[in-house]
Amino acid sequence: MKKIETFEGKGIPSQPDERIFRQKLESIQREINKPNQYKGRISELSSRVRFEEQSVEDRMDTLDAESLEKITKVCKNIYITR
Repeated sequence: MKKIETFEGKGIPSQPDERIFRQKLESIQREINKPNQYKGRISELSSRVRFEEQSVEDRMDTLDAESLEKITKVCKNIYITR
């Protein structure tokens, strides 16, 4: 019983299926922490999102009143027909 408590206290699994599960989790953790694996992709996607947000804001600033009115009418028509 003391051995089981010692293992559990140190975070070492005592059952074979717990060991397998722990190994899978550790493997996933290593994959996530690989340089340029996911962190690089997330950074790239964040940059793209910021670019798109800025691009949309820039386009909204360039709309004239007539275009904005047309867009508003179309949106209202879509909302009403649903």
